[in-house]
Amino acid sequence: VRTLANITHMLNHRRVDIFKADIEGAEYDVVPALFSAGSDLVVDQMLWEFHIDRSVLTAATPPPQPMTAAQVLPLFKIMHDNNYVLMHKE
Repeated sequence: VRTLANITHMLNHRRVDIFKADIEGAEYDVVPALFSAGSDLVVDQMLWEFHIDRSVLTAATPPPQPMTAAQVLPLFKIMHDNNYVLMHKE
């Protein structure tokens, strides 16, 4: 599996201006992994689409289960703890 850290390292990039992710339920696995990698990569802006209904999943995620808004909050906390600020929500 190629991660953002792997790809940017391979391309010798240390900074990403905008990272956009609409990954159909995999964000519940990707957000914690992205920030636990200990990478020195700088991402100026992140754009995420979070899926509350996990009926569309990748093979790497657990069987479908409905997610509540409260279960999404830990993802926002991880990002907040890494100095990202929520700018917009729908």
